Amino acid sequence: MLSVTELFDYVERCGGDVTTLVEILVEAQGVTYVYDLSTRALVYTSHGLGGYSLADVAEVKGTILTDLVHPDDIPRVEALLAELSEEGEGAKRTLEFRFRGKDGGWRSVINHHTVLLANEDGKGRLLVGLVHDVSEQRQLEEERRVLDRRLKQSWRMEVLGQLAGRMAHDFNNLMTVIQSSVTLARYARPGDAELEREFATIETAIEKTTELTGRLSQLNHKASGLAQLVDANALIKELLASVRRTLASGVTLAVALDPECQAIYASPEHIELAVLSLLFLSCDMMPDGGELRLETKWRVIGEDDAQAPAGRYTVVTVSHTGRALDPSLFSLLDDPFSHNVGPVGLELAAVHRSVKRSGGVFTWQPEGNLLQIFYPAVEPMEALELPPKQARPPKAEGVEGFGDCDILLVEDNPSVRRLLGRTIENMGCRVHAASNGQEGVELADAVGIEALDAIVTDVVMPEMDGPTMLQALWRQRPDLPAVVVSGYTDGRTDIGLNGPHLFVQKPFKPAILCQQLSLLIHERDPHDSSS
Repeated sequence: MLSVTELFDYVERCGGDVTTLVEILVEAQGVTYVYDLSTRALVYTSHGLGGYSLADVAEVKGTILTDLVHPDDIPRVEALLAELSEEGEGAKRTLEFRFRGKDGGWRSVINHHTVLLANEDGKGRLLVGLVHDVSEQRQLEEERRVLDRRLKQSWRMEVLGQLAGRMAHDFNNLMTVIQSSVTLARYARPGDAELEREFATIETAIEKTTELTGRLSQLNHKASGLAQLVDANALIKELLASVRRTLASGVTLAVALDPECQAIYASPEHIELAVLSLLFLSCDMMPDGGELRLETKWRVIGEDDAQAPAGRYTVVTVSHTGRALDPSLFSLLDDPFSHNVGPVGLELAAVHRSVKRSGGVFTWQPEGNLLQIFYPAVEPMEALELPPKQARPPKAEGVEGFGDCDILLVEDNPSVRRLLGRTIENMGCRVHAASNGQEGVELADAVGIEALDAIVTDVVMPEMDGPTMLQALWRQRPDLPAVVVSGYTDGRTDIGLNGPHLFVQKPFKPAILCQQLSLLIHERDPHDSSS
């Protein structure tokens, strides 16, 4: 390997301009080298590279191409050298390729080539190269791509699960209507053998349809993730190592984690994906760089706060200094398939869905570009102050009738609501029917919550869902029992349901509903809770 002085002599002997070479070497910001195109050998390098010292480079046998360049990149390097040789003095090219470092690993470098000297025939002879090692940058880009692929695959499963869950929900509602109608018709025409055969045929078809719907629901359940107690701060800390390394150039990240935050009940995978999605979406809003902020905060929301239902929350906030997201996307979170919302809209809808499944609320505030997730804090049953157990008057045994009972029925599907209402009335109960959770709370207040014997409620409803309604009513009366019914639940039946309740999966026979109500009203201590 030549020294600088020897290099100058070598260039002069070849008939080259030393002044031009000196200018290149002085202005160079990286590793420079000189390569002889005629002998295909490296004659000079200013520094070691990839862990190699100058002495190591000097000991390389053969040519640099065969010894150090990645086999897959050799054809591209060969083609570039051939072009430079043909074009002669002054020709310039830039190429990125991989070479083997001293540790045996492959490193990515960008090479800027200039032909310094040509032979008498005009073909290039001496090539000056300037090398920039971009291995770390490429590694970070690959990590970002891996995270992006993971997010996209997960949200694809979320979208697929959402579609499957919606279809299963609708099928189960229809099957509930058919099953309830069969039961009511059987009560109206008892002892009719011919009709009974037809009823049996219908019920067999319902059972088979339910099995098929169950298989469809498995797609939704696979995408749901397993809910558990999660320390959001600890989870976010684990994410930060990957997040910091994959942020776009020019984006700074500030993190503030409130130590007062309490545990939440949710799928850790969904929390990770939601936070990563919001961080990456925010980064995309700052193509020229900016400040990204991630924070958690312990908050108590009052009755008059419009951000979320009253309660205690661990709030995860992502904000940025870039462009604002399209406000119209946030009006379509519950039904992104009704409009062409694009990938960003689908990803926001998937975040919204996973947060909602955890009993939380996903919000956006244009002032400050705030994306916020309100996760309800876990409130253990032991923390509820239960009133003394009240003796109930004796009521009829069995499931045929309960006697003097008041049942709050909350169901958004009109056909299901009507048939469930008739079923409960046939048990001798008074039914107070509402079409969503908000109406249910208002109706309970109007009737008098102490007058109610039980609640029958759907899970997923507009305006206010079943779990949110139950939490509101249990704050007033923790011993009020509830039967939770739904065509699909996405694993939400245990989230926030810390009062006495049982779950019934649609479709079901009316006798099942009667049995569950009987179990809650007559046979169980109302101080117990069950899922």
